[in-house]
Amino acid sequence: AKWLKVDSPLKSTFRYPIEYVPTGNLKSELVEFEIPKQSKVVGLSLVDLELPKNTLVVLIQRKGEVLVPRGSTSLRALDTMLVLADRAAQEKIRILLCA
Repeated sequence: AKWLKVDSPLKSTFRYPIEYVPTGNLKSELVEFEIPKQSKVVGLSLVDLELPKNTLVVLIQRKGEVLVPRGSTSLRALDTMLVLADRAAQEKIRILLCA
């Protein structure tokens, strides 16, 4: 098992309580972003993030719990945001969270 590198347990993936089926004419994608421990956005509320236009934070996973976010929801280190955004916005969000 060690030689085949199958000796460690599988890491479970979190399953969100929604299903997303993209359509051909939708330019946005549903993407996960984890908030790094040292991110400058830790402690900020969603409304203060200045996310790109046409970006929607759908859910936030925090320690195995799912939160339906509001503008006043504050972010914590290691939160995972499920975000609907186009590719250009995704890169801006990635830069914002990692700064």
